Amino acid sequence: MSRRMSSRTRTDHDHTDLSDESVVVIGGGFTGCITALRLAQAGHRVMLYETQSQLGGTLRDLDVDSSAGTRRFLRGCQYADVDAPWHTALTNLVAEHLDDVSHTMGSATRQGNSMHVAHDVAVPMLGGALPARARHVDTVSTDAVPVTLAERFAEYDAWSPWLTRYAERSGHAANVLSARAALGMQLSRVVAADIPSLDVLACKARSAWADAHLAVPRSARGNSPLRALVPRSGWSPFFDALHQHLVHEGVAVHTGVPLRVRGTDGQITVDAPALPSSAVYVWAGSPVPLHKAFRDAFPEADSPRLDNAAMPAVHVHADVEHWSGPVPHYVQWFDTESPLLRLYVYRMKDRVQACFECKGPLTHDAVQSLLHDVARQCMALGLAGTTSALRFTAVEVNALRLHHLQTARDVERLSQFAQQLAAWKPNAASSVRAMIDGAWLAYGREQKLREIKNALIERGLAVAW
Repeated sequence: MSRRMSSRTRTDHDHTDLSDESVVVIGGGFTGCITALRLAQAGHRVMLYETQSQLGGTLRDLDVDSSAGTRRFLRGCQYADVDAPWHTALTNLVAEHLDDVSHTMGSATRQGNSMHVAHDVAVPMLGGALPARARHVDTVSTDAVPVTLAERFAEYDAWSPWLTRYAERSGHAANVLSARAALGMQLSRVVAADIPSLDVLACKARSAWADAHLAVPRSARGNSPLRALVPRSGWSPFFDALHQHLVHEGVAVHTGVPLRVRGTDGQITVDAPALPSSAVYVWAGSPVPLHKAFRDAFPEADSPRLDNAAMPAVHVHADVEHWSGPVPHYVQWFDTESPLLRLYVYRMKDRVQACFECKGPLTHDAVQSLLHDVARQCMALGLAGTTSALRFTAVEVNALRLHHLQTARDVERLSQFAQQLAAWKPNAASSVRAMIDGAWLAYGREQKLREIKNALIERGLAVAW
């Protein structure tokens, strides 16, 4: 492994004599930062590597220069669980960047000429009779476990064609995407528009299928409003404070590092400045480079390249005028004719702002038309109070590719790869001693952290979780 120093590297601590129980965490996003913090608090020597110049990964805010100065916008709907175990590991100076708020959500679903609105739940709300399977106590799914999204949708009977049409807006056929993609697309459950919530709850109590496939608003279940941790002034200040907390706990933080992972002759090595000669490596970034390195190291292994499905998307960041609804508020937009996928309204200091996540590409005129139509529909649907002057004004429009849609084959490959990686034994002292994966899912941050914790414990490393 390379121990080169680089002028591009920022090092807050330089541990040179690291033991075999040292841990290198690759990836300075949320998962990597919390993993490094918990390991340091358990007494391990930890080095955290991030290729960008600052910690935070995709959660860092979007800063836009304007005539009025630099403006800050959140990169979509990102909040944290109030009860998350990692929250207790933060000092007051870090935690004070997060507010504990009532975080409301809902959905708007266009089905033909009707628009259904669901409160306290962000899944499709469809009219018509319940699927026949909902009436059977002992039926959880079809005879085979659904592998593709199309197989999952087939279980919904008359609702299946609508769900399929909506899913295909991603640019990938439903028979290609994995059933797991239902979670990322908010299609894992459906709210019945024509059935009272109490009747659906009774059905869920009788039927395992209904309990797994149907949803009702939180209020109908008697649950209190959803509490969430949201950044007071953006996620960037939170990660800057977390960076200092990591350093205080003894983590050697390296940012702006030209890091490269390579695989040759049964070895996986990582090239980056100031790496220890022997350590346990936790991979908390994108799984694609690690997957490629493993294929190169073991060309005979049955671990082919990933399809890595991506969706062309557009994020429209806007100012909001005369919003009288709750803040923050998240709306999942289910409309097969509209490019809008998600709308998130939040407060940044003294401003109310919004992020529109849309299916791309979009022209300038299409963006303006979308903002006008959504304002009109929000008022008509009661999502923004009774004001008649609601207005969204675009400040920044970003084209991007979202990689949260995995094909059915990719899910199988990643699962197989994770097993191969766990069983891998390096055949040379210069190779990485142990590699732990932690970035396979685009969603489920808490699940990633749990999987990393369990893998570390299995390797005999204490974790302060």
